Amino acid sequence: MIKSERDGLYKRFYPTGMKVPRSDAGMFYPDGTVTYNISDCQVSKIQMDILTVLSQAPGISQKEIADMIGESRRVVNYHIKMLAKAKLIKVQRVGRETKCFLAVDIPKT
Repeated sequence: MIKSERDGLYKRFYPTGMKVPRSDAGMFYPDGTVTYNISDCQVSKIQMDILTVLSQAPGISQKEIADMIGESRRVVNYHIKMLAKAKLIKVQRVGRETKCFLAVDIPKT
C-alpha cells in the first residue's frame, strides 16, 4: 500500500499508485524548511551553506566550517558525513583533522 523511493539524501514514502513529485526548484515544507537540488540530490539549508563554504575555501576543516556557518562541530560533522555519503563532497583525513573538498559543481546563488 505504501512505496518508498530514494530522493538524494532522503527516503520518501508515497501511497502505491501515486505519481512521485519531482521539482527542480527544491521542496518547501509548512514549517518553513527549504531544500535545494544539487546533482540530483536534495540538500537542506545547512548542507547548502556547507557546500557554499567549500566552494569558497576548498580544503577547509570541519572546525573552520562550523565557525563560519555558526553551527556546532557535531552538527557539521553529521552533515559532512551525509554529503560524503551522497558523493557531493570528498573528505580527506590529515592527522587529526579532516579536510573537505567539493566533488560536484554547485550553482551560484
